[in-house]
Amino acid sequence: MTNDPSTNYFLKKNSIPLDDPAATAVRNIMLARVIGAECQWSKLNKAKVKPIAIG
Repeated sequence: MTNDPSTNYFLKKNSIPLDDPAATAVRNIMLARVIGAECQWSKLNKAKVKPIAIG
């Protein structure tokens, strides 16, 4: 698997900004948490993945 969106279909599909910037942020946080949970030995920088206030 590659980190390049031009060669990774799923990364490209899930990296497209949504109409609502808050929705884009929430999606990215959830994806980071899933990847962090699924990848052995991975760590998330919790300072970078803070929940945001919406509304």
